[in-house]
Amino acid sequence: MQSLDVHPHPHGFGIVADWPAKSIHRESLTRLAGRNMEQKRNIVESIRTPAMLRRYCDRLLFLLRPPTPVAQHIDAECRILDLGKRVRTDYLHITLCKLDFLPRLPFWAVPLMQEIGASVAAPPFRIAVDRMTGGPDSVMLRPSERIAALFDLQARLAAAIGRVDRLRGHPYRFNPHITLFHRKGEPFEWQVDPISWQVEDLLLVHSRVGLTEHIILDRWPLVGGLSGQGRQRPVDRLLPLALQERVGLGEMPATEKAVMRR
Repeated sequence: MQSLDVHPHPHGFGIVADWPAKSIHRESLTRLAGRNMEQKRNIVESIRTPAMLRRYCDRLLFLLRPPTPVAQHIDAECRILDLGKRVRTDYLHITLCKLDFLPRLPFWAVPLMQEIGASVAAPPFRIAVDRMTGGPDSVMLRPSERIAALFDLQARLAAAIGRVDRLRGHPYRFNPHITLFHRKGEPFEWQVDPISWQVEDLLLVHSRVGLTEHIILDRWPLVGGLSGQGRQRPVDRLLPLALQERVGLGEMPATEKAVMRR
């Protein structure tokens, strides 16, 4: 019986390598060409070779989305510019924090991220983007000035994630932007007419990297002046979940020692 090699991962997960030869890995990647979304999803779920792990993984994101009228305005401007492959209108967003899970999303990750999202209170604030930058792989919209409320919200989320042992990994380097196009080209930087909107809510999204799928898992309105007093701690809510699912506490971060480092 073949032994399984477990490789450490920055987020603390083990990647079990029990796949066949490298030639089959390459063959598996070519099978994705020309397939529709459902076929691609089935192939990725059934294979998940090491060569595919970086291209096809599960990602959880805390993000902000512009309102539909603003997103449609951005998309209309992008159609005129035609600088590459446009990002879908309903996928335009600013990423605050992201975590990649290899080879698959563990069942306990979403409840933990939901607890974090529910625990972070922040007032609504306004965002304005007025700078377009082109890099070697993409074109983005960025703010030219630091938005204090935006950085404060991101810092709160990052700090909460950092207190959860099972979610700790390499910190996300926050540089607020909205990706507009994917392309290959020379770098550039343009000043554009400001596009602004009022941020009213925070979203938790499951992104299936490589399959261009975004699934909204939860949403929290931004309402200032809230206090964490009287709320259930993540450990209090995860403990009944662990018992309900009949999962040993050693297998799930359901104790205060394992979940929150206070």
